[in-house]
Amino acid sequence: PLKFLFISSWNDIHNRNWFGRGGLYADQIFCDIRSKIDCSLTIRSQHALESEARFPGSVHRYEEYISDEYLNNQFIESNVFLLPSVQAHFIAVPQAMAAGMFVIGNTQFGFDDYITNNENGLSIQNIEMLTNPSHCNRSHMLDKNYISQTVDSFLNLYQDKETFASFCINSFQKQRSRNSINHYKNRIDSILNSIYEN
Repeated sequence: PLKFLFISSWNDIHNRNWFGRGGLYADQIFCDIRSKIDCSLTIRSQHALESEARFPGSVHRYEEYISDEYLNNQFIESNVFLLPSVQAHFIAVPQAMAAGMFVIGNTQFGFDDYITNNENGLSIQNIEMLTNPSHCNRSHMLDKNYISQTVDSFLNLYQDKETFASFCINSFQKQRSRNSINHYKNRIDSILNSIYEN
């Protein structure tokens, strides 16, 4: 069965960044997908969730500290990483990709370094989050267009299991190539060349 994973702000016990990482968006996106296909969600949140109320057997919510070992296992065992965040997080996204996970994000700053839309994940523009991140903590102010586009795009893609599997492989391979010695050497060379040219 398809397994979604959302984690908030690593192990910040106060969960200050839960909304900024797209907690309400992740909850709503999962609800809409779960209403159409069988899947589960593992989520770290101190907040009560709509998905937990609607699909109690499908949502595993943790409030407490998550050990690194447990978190690593969740990355390995899950298929889709939900992070509809205000910005990309430069540990969580590469870790998900290294585990061969399909990543759902948006077009905010930083995601395009990792997600190529319809290649290793979904990156759809979120207007409300872009213009007013405070909307992330009000359910009635969420960008409904972003949610529906994300859900529809994902469900259309997931109908073809081979294509979905290839996206997961692409995710792993893209992260592996990014972390190669040659990638960093070439990147440093390009930076140095641009400095010398200027």
